[in-house]
Amino acid sequence: MRLIAKSTAAFLLLFMLALASTAETPRAKPDDVGISGQRLQRIHELMQRHIDAGNISGSVTLVARNGRIAQLEAQGLMDIETRKPMAPDAMFRIMSMTKPVVGVAVLMLMEEGKVRLNDPVSKFIPEFKDLKVGVLQGTQPPPAPAGQRGAPPRFYTVPAEREITIKDLLTHTSGLVSGPISTSENRKVALKGKESNADYIPRLGQVPLEFQPGTRWAYSAQAGFDTLVLVVERAS
Repeated sequence: MRLIAKSTAAFLLLFMLALASTAETPRAKPDDVGISGQRLQRIHELMQRHIDAGNISGSVTLVARNGRIAQLEAQGLMDIETRKPMAPDAMFRIMSMTKPVVGVAVLMLMEEGKVRLNDPVSKFIPEFKDLKVGVLQGTQPPPAPAGQRGAPPRFYTVPAEREITIKDLLTHTSGLVSGPISTSENRKVALKGKESNADYIPRLGQVPLEFQPGTRWAYSAQAGFDTLVLVVERAS
């Protein structure tokens, strides 16, 4: 099945569905909670425009105020091939919207005194103690065509000037699997078969960072927050 996932999650809605069970949350007329029913119609119209344009095949939108649901609507299709309509209780892959969830877990541990922003990651994952930083070397091979894997970049390593911290991971300033060197090297230690996150993450200590910690911003699509997940597991 081709389900709608990342595009829909990027809109206004899905984390609200994660926060409250719609089956248990009381419903209300929009006017009863101080919301314009007429303006809520704009949400329907916006979603329909995206569906008609082919940007998404379907959506679920929810608006709540003061603990009551004023609007919950499913539009479009859940499955394009079978023409299955979208359902209000459809499950979505929320992709990188898991990052705020992990961030909240870290902040909860901060409140409990179990984690500090400036803690080195090695406090929880010892394999992160002596990381290296990759430095590109000479003329690099041309980029591979779309969908193909090109030759790995040429580089040498130098010691990291300091350890990466919890803050570095939260703010994408760690250099952990966030560029051509680290992404290429990460393939050598990637998650295998039925391994757990706890099996995989310590191996990232073998992967060179993309830059000296804290000196740049570069999005770490998975590894940075996967590492925070293991920190949360061990700290809690």
